[in-house]
Amino acid sequence: MLGLALALCNADRVVMSVAIVPLSQAYGWTPSFAGVVQSSFLWGYLISPIIGGALVDYYGGKRVMAYGVALWSFATFLSPWAAARSLWLFISTRILLGVAEGVALPCMNNMVLRWFPRTERSSAVGIAMAGFQLGNTIGLLLSPIIMSRTGTFGPFVIFGLFGFLWVLVWISAITGTPGEHPQISAYELEYITKGQKLVKPQVQGLFRHPFMDASVFQNLLGYVAGVVSDTLIRNGTSITLTRKIMQTIGFVGPGIALIGLNAAKSPAIASAWLTIAVGLKSFGHSGFLVNFQEIAPQYAGVLHGMANTSGTFAAILGTIGAGFFVDRMGSFRGFLTLTSLLYFSSALFWDIFATGERVDFDGTS
Repeated sequence: MLGLALALCNADRVVMSVAIVPLSQAYGWTPSFAGVVQSSFLWGYLISPIIGGALVDYYGGKRVMAYGVALWSFATFLSPWAAARSLWLFISTRILLGVAEGVALPCMNNMVLRWFPRTERSSAVGIAMAGFQLGNTIGLLLSPIIMSRTGTFGPFVIFGLFGFLWVLVWISAITGTPGEHPQISAYELEYITKGQKLVKPQVQGLFRHPFMDASVFQNLLGYVAGVVSDTLIRNGTSITLTRKIMQTIGFVGPGIALIGLNAAKSPAIASAWLTIAVGLKSFGHSGFLVNFQEIAPQYAGVLHGMANTSGTFAAILGTIGAGFFVDRMGSFRGFLTLTSLLYFSSALFWDIFATGERVDFDGTS
């Protein structure tokens, strides 16, 4: 259910990337104004992860996730009506979408913390984030097909309705904690709370179909990283060292791949390097992303929100920076080189200062 929620989250987000072309033609938007419309999602997304994280830590992931999915589905479903009445009303729905989606990842972190033992959280996060990336693929693939049959706003309506259906299933079938579930056995409850292992993860099904693009490759490696991370911890590797290994791969791997992308001489080779970069980046799901649950489980939501907001600022700066480099240098090469250096320096900073042990933020120890 968490993976499906994150898939809906990303699908509702990326549908605008497909719709922006026909909308610009229909309403006569200039490219610069179309950029404003597309970026309006980020305006709402800037602060909401921090606020959403605080709400998650206080009220729990189940309740906040239900409200979040309902609100962003409402914003998505309302988009056609808003666009027909006012451009700024339409932009307001995109801002509302950003506000609502800011709670998604903090809620995921909170629910994984409550429902999975320490030795399986990396795998759980990997599966949930695979859903997030799958939503990107679904949104980009299905939106043009739906638009060709129902019009530009068809995907907004359909994805919004799916969101409402998800909320109904979520509130009726999911409990906030294992102890609240009416059908959980005493053994299962003890297993979750004490971190014992029941069965080995079923990985073989992942290899029945070939991966075709960067999104599928990222989903696959994200799950593999989770399984490897949990295996290392169960075999006695410290949590700190495990998180450092995973995150180092998630930083250094893409950094090297971007250097290869810079040197690529053909579209096929460039695509291969880009796929490797996106895939290896998913090792961070078992590095920093799950580490919030280790260092401060009581504040995992708000810490995740703060990290998310920082990432949103970086996304805005990256978009502006890419345009600056292209204008000044005539290509993306300089920007890719700078991004590689940022990856390498981030890996060094993480390996020096990161910890997977509990941090006493409250000053009680």
